[in-house]
Amino acid sequence: MRIIVGMVVSLLLAGCGSTPTHYYVLTATTPVAKQANDQLSIEINELRLPKYLEHPQIVSHSSANQLLLAEHDQWAGKLRDNMMRLLAKNLGNALGTSRIVIAPYRPSEPSTVRVMVEILRFERMADGVIALDAQWRLTDGRTNRSMVSRVSHLRGERKTKEIAPMVAAMSRLFGRFSQEIAAEIKRRVQRGAP
Repeated sequence: MRIIVGMVVSLLLAGCGSTPTHYYVLTATTPVAKQANDQLSIEINELRLPKYLEHPQIVSHSSANQLLLAEHDQWAGKLRDNMMRLLAKNLGNALGTSRIVIAPYRPSEPSTVRVMVEILRFERMADGVIALDAQWRLTDGRTNRSMVSRVSHLRGERKTKEIAPMVAAMSRLFGRFSQEIAAEIKRRVQRGAP
């Protein structure tokens, strides 16, 4: 009995001394448009991530070919879901519209623009620079006709291994990416043609 009690006490003490896990989310950084445009409706149809970013742990590079997964610094929920909500918020802010639907939900009427994104890279590189590479496409929500297809290569601030400032820098970089998409939507919609 003494042995069992001793083991239980040891386990409890070991648990008290363990490193706590910290949870992070990306946040909106895109300024709100001065003029509302509720005629414009956006459908965020798809956002895909590479498999190595689907872990709860925050990923960074320790060298060109080696990834580090921060065991005690994790995403609060799925990174993909956070990014889809953030893209919706950033686009809504930049374009002045509240008419945004995120898959798997469908709009009640065809959207003005449908957005599809595939993230190719989104992490701190070995040199400390935050990198975001993505290919994305806009289609006309009514005709399903392709409007534009692009690849973006964005680089953000150089950050140390501290996670909180790194996640803040990732939020700002994702905001720049969202503004790039918003600027293209504005151009296409103002021209009135794909």
